[in-house]
Amino acid sequence: MQDSVKSPPMDQPARPMIDRPAAPSPAMLDDDAIDIGELFDVLLRHKWVIILTTLLGLLIGYWLYLKAVPKYAATTVLQVEYQSAGYGNAFLSFLSEEGGGPVMMEKVSLAAEMTVMKSRSVLLPVVRELKLDLVARPVYFPVIGEVVARHFHSGTEPAPALFGSQRYSWGGDRIQLGALDLPPTWFGVPFVLVTEEGGRFRLRYEQEEILTGQVGERARGQLGGDSIEVFISYLDARPGTEFTLMRRSERSVVDQLRQQISINENPRGSSVLEVRAEDISGVRAAEIANLVVEIYLRRSIEQKSEEADKTLAYMEEQLPQLRARVEDAEARYNNYRLDQGSIDIQHETENILNSIVEIDSKLFTLQQEREELRQQYKPAHPKIQSIDRLTATLNERVGELETAMMSLPVTQQEVLKLAREVEVSSQLFSQLLNSIQELRIAKAGTVGDIQVIDTALPALRPFTPSRTKTVGIAVVLGLFGGVGLAFLLAKLHQGIENPEVIERELGLPVYGSIPHSEIQKRHAKAMKKQGKHWDGFLLAREQPEDVVIESFRSLRTSLHFLMMEASNRAILITGPRAGVGKSFVSLNLAAVLAQGGKQVLLIDGDLRRGHLNRYLQYPKTPGLSDYLLATQTREAIIRSTKIPGLDFIACGERPSNPSELLLTDRFKTLIASFEDDYDFVFIDAPPALVVADAGVIGASTGTTLLVVREGMHHIAEIDLTVKWLQQGGVSPRGFVMNDVQPRQGYGYGYRYSYRYGYKPYGQYSSYTRRAKDED
Repeated sequence: MQDSVKSPPMDQPARPMIDRPAAPSPAMLDDDAIDIGELFDVLLRHKWVIILTTLLGLLIGYWLYLKAVPKYAATTVLQVEYQSAGYGNAFLSFLSEEGGGPVMMEKVSLAAEMTVMKSRSVLLPVVRELKLDLVARPVYFPVIGEVVARHFHSGTEPAPALFGSQRYSWGGDRIQLGALDLPPTWFGVPFVLVTEEGGRFRLRYEQEEILTGQVGERARGQLGGDSIEVFISYLDARPGTEFTLMRRSERSVVDQLRQQISINENPRGSSVLEVRAEDISGVRAAEIANLVVEIYLRRSIEQKSEEADKTLAYMEEQLPQLRARVEDAEARYNNYRLDQGSIDIQHETENILNSIVEIDSKLFTLQQEREELRQQYKPAHPKIQSIDRLTATLNERVGELETAMMSLPVTQQEVLKLAREVEVSSQLFSQLLNSIQELRIAKAGTVGDIQVIDTALPALRPFTPSRTKTVGIAVVLGLFGGVGLAFLLAKLHQGIENPEVIERELGLPVYGSIPHSEIQKRHAKAMKKQGKHWDGFLLAREQPEDVVIESFRSLRTSLHFLMMEASNRAILITGPRAGVGKSFVSLNLAAVLAQGGKQVLLIDGDLRRGHLNRYLQYPKTPGLSDYLLATQTREAIIRSTKIPGLDFIACGERPSNPSELLLTDRFKTLIASFEDDYDFVFIDAPPALVVADAGVIGASTGTTLLVVREGMHHIAEIDLTVKWLQQGGVSPRGFVMNDVQPRQGYGYGYRYSYRYGYKPYGQYSSYTRRAKDED
């Protein structure tokens, strides 16, 4: 073995003086910078993950749409009119001018009206009238039965049974439950009705049959000592079809109905209310909305009529007393005038009389109103307080008039007193008669405070689910989920993708970056599909202008400079593990050097699983192991290939002791014998971390290159490979990064160009790289 490498031939160009750019230091790397191109590349690399999750979201969204129960909405529009609070105000039309202010009149509160409309007193009659507490629905096939019945059945006839399942409904089956009378202890318990021929049916609980019956007739039965009665008014289904019957408690149904009804003022401040009801049936939704308003209106009218009855009864009760008071006052007034003779009432006395009569009339009316309000409110209520303030003001005025009356002659005082009683009593009696008549007329024409503007109509289409909204949201969530999963996979992936990391962490250069070859991949797939191992396809020979081969030419230039410091011409090619593409690198690098006019020898040094002979279409024997076992000569194992300048030695038959054969002097002598015949001798060795052969072979070579695959190795694995070889006395000179994936906007980012120059470090994606079809 020679101690130094031969000088380059005379026709080889002189080595250009090129300063190699130093690898950036950690301080130069901005870890916080966001590379938009890098993010886009992650999405592009994981496009199938994103596409699959989006499609999954689409499928889930469409299934949720099909599975969701349609809901319909119907709206009744009404207007609430502001009116006085009671019928008693029919005879309280005056306004006080004495400082007490008007008696407060109450306006209808919309919030209170909305609360009343959703109260149990209104909703319970709705539940009973529409029989919302009765449940009757078909039994569907698990998971898909209801979807098939709802979306894939057309027509009114019951659908035929699928999968031989007669008990399940597949669409078109209808039932109307008229009554289900049973004790409250059985509320909420499902019963099963099974249809039979001729409109007959059977009712059972679990496995116990309760009764048999006929459609249109009441059927009775016993269950656990309790009597159960059922009435089916309509039934259209295949014989054997099952239905679930159940009666729910009215309280639970009212609570559910309260959630189905919404009342809003629209537009705000207009006193126009929209009563919206939701249900799985469009017809029933309209019935609920209309019935809620109808019952509320009926309740409002009944309440006002009841109020009128109470007021009328009170007034009729006061009428005889007031009539007797009038008659008594008139009698005493007439008797006094007979006793005193003819008495003329002076002008001043007449004025006082008129004022007192008017005020007394108002006081009497206020007293009646107060008594009426006392039946509804406490004395502290604002309405009663308002009447009390006005009463006090009027009493003060009466006191002033009575003081003025004391200055009159005695005869005039007495006449004034008696005339006052007559006038006040007569006026109040007349007023009371008029109020009673008005109240009777008002009662006969009683209307509520609500005016229905639009009644609810059955909706033609459900308002939910919305196919566009449901599927759209699911697709968006699937898309974002795919993007998130893509970034998560990129984050979890710890493979080295940037050669700068290797140089910074290990202090060894990366001499070349070999792009991913789609041509090689497609050809390998074609061979696998045809059942062949290989057909002699060699990328460097078949596609010499391919961008991948250009990267090998760049590596060739670097290799020329590297060999000037090597102890011999032998180059060991190995890697941390199988599958990195070292055989692909060895074959094409050797071919490129041979195409450049060099004499190159390629040796398959993997005596265990060597397969370079497949790519060159040679048998394994005779080969290296045969020579080391002394069964073949040196000349016998060297074969010329179809590429001029490239010779090849196969691995030979697999021996029982590969490492021991490589340790023999015969192997070292063989390698040394090629020094004068070849410019480059490449030895493709097994993975360094798998077997010890690479370290043994490296002891006989002047240069060792490690092939790593982009995105495949953690830095610790590469560091362990280097240390493992160094422990065996082999010092790797550098690395070749294989299968570099293209990055959007930056190409492959090769490290070197083939024109003896250096390119800046490229940008590298964070995608788990696709494997080449070699090794």
